[in-house]
Amino acid sequence: MESDAAELRRLRASLERKGPAIRLFGNTDASLFALGTQIMSEVIAGVALGWGADALLGTHRKWIVVGSIAGVVVAMVTIGRTAVKLSRRTNDAARGEPSRRESHDTDAT
Repeated sequence: MESDAAELRRLRASLERKGPAIRLFGNTDASLFALGTQIMSEVIAGVALGWGADALLGTHRKWIVVGSIAGVVVAMVTIGRTAVKLSRRTNDAARGEPSRRESHDTDAT
C-alpha cells in the first residue's frame, strides 16, 4: 500500500513536469487537418487565379502555371511558418515556460 502511494506521487510529479508538452500536442489531429486544409486552399486559389487570368487575357495555360507555382510557394511558406511556431512552442514546453500564446491568454483575463 505504501509503495502504491509513493508511485502515485511520483506519477503526479512527472505529469506536472510534462503538463505543457501534453497540452501542446493535445489537439494535434485537428491542427494537422486545419493545416492541410489551408495548404490545399492556397494551391487551389493559385490555380484558380491563374485559370481566371488565362480566361481574361486569352492566353493558353500560361498564367495557370504561374498561379500553380505561386500557390505552391505560398503553401511552402505556410509550412515553414507553422514549423517555426511549433518549434518555439516545443522549446518553451521543454523549458517549462508557458507558450507565447498561453501568456497572451492569461494577460487578457
